[in-house]
Amino acid sequence: MLAMVPLRILLLEDDDNDAFLVRRAPSSRGDKVMLARVHNGGEAIQYLQGRGEFADRENYPFPGLIVTDLKMPLVDGLEFLRWVKNHSICKPLPVVMLSASGTPKDVQEAYRLGVTSYFVKPVEFQALVKLLLLTHEYWR
Repeated sequence: MLAMVPLRILLLEDDDNDAFLVRRAPSSRGDKVMLARVHNGGEAIQYLQGRGEFADRENYPFPGLIVTDLKMPLVDGLEFLRWVKNHSICKPLPVVMLSASGTPKDVQEAYRLGVTSYFVKPVEFQALVKLLLLTHEYWR
């Protein structure tokens, strides 16, 4: 039987609690996930370019999926998405936006910029875990 290759996720999340939940959800079922977390879009750009502390691709492999928050310091989710979609090596990557904001303006702008999926973070813990598991299952 072939071993399943772990899904490589780059997570852009400035909130430690939300990052913990995103990391924990797939592993709660025993799914293999390699998750690299950065705190904002600026760090994510460095990661994708393999620059600075992220130069070692053995420790910081290129992701197969990006999960990003919308509201982050320095470079927010929309600015990051704009950058991703303007770089040929990153453009094909699926980008899932997971945000507390469900305002139509934010959602429309994210889709205009090329986000693959946009989800509003559920308030209930179990609902968030379910959403994360479904997202992981889809992209696995």
